Amino acid sequence: MRYDDRVQVVTVTTSEGYLGDKKEIESEPETALCAISGLTNSDKQTYFRDNYKIDAFKVHLKGNQYKNVKYVIYNGVKHEVVGKTYARSNLVVIVA
Repeated sequence: MRYDDRVQVVTVTTSEGYLGDKKEIESEPETALCAISGLTNSDKQTYFRDNYKIDAFKVHLKGNQYKNVKYVIYNGVKHEVVGKTYARSNLVVIVA
């Protein structure tokens, strides 16, 4: 697979506050190598049961360092994460 595209990945970490409440802290956007591919019919049925988004796609990220991905910025557009899978020690993020 050719990792010839670039995306900006925003991850989130949780920390406990003073009274035990949990806060989500977003990291700065980090540029990552990726490969972009379309969705298969089984992916469409699994992740979009009632409302299918036509602009959904897969982002193949190298390695496992982006486990807590919140959203991905591709071509200046913010895409929310719908699902995550791990394939061959890589992270596959399905975004819409």
